[in-house]
Amino acid sequence: MKRVLIACFLLLSIIAGCIGSFFSIQQRTDSSNQKVRSAIEAAVRNDISQALAELQSGQTQWTDDCIFLSALVDHQTLDEIDTLYRRAICFASTKEVPHLLSELEELSAALERIQNAERLSLETLL
Repeated sequence: MKRVLIACFLLLSIIAGCIGSFFSIQQRTDSSNQKVRSAIEAAVRNDISQALAELQSGQTQWTDDCIFLSALVDHQTLDEIDTLYRRAICFASTKEVPHLLSELEELSAALERIQNAERLSLETLL
């Protein structure tokens, strides 16, 4: 009986950890994606300075979040998003709006892919 209780406790601890990491990943990627969406809106309005400010703020936040996310998310994915941020900032700095919008859409999609890959399901729990 004691072994069964220990096994149940360990299983519940693992499930709680999975749920906690899911919500943390969702919160961090939602926050980053909100900055990207704000940058998209600014770029559509042709307010490149606002888009650049949002991107720089988002990249700073993303860099801080990567410390935590690197334990949970594939490093190649994190590097891809970091590269997309740098490219988008470069396009905003040179005021290349069509390329900037394309890069921002790709960045938003990459952040959503992290959310979808880490979505809470029976498969991710097991």
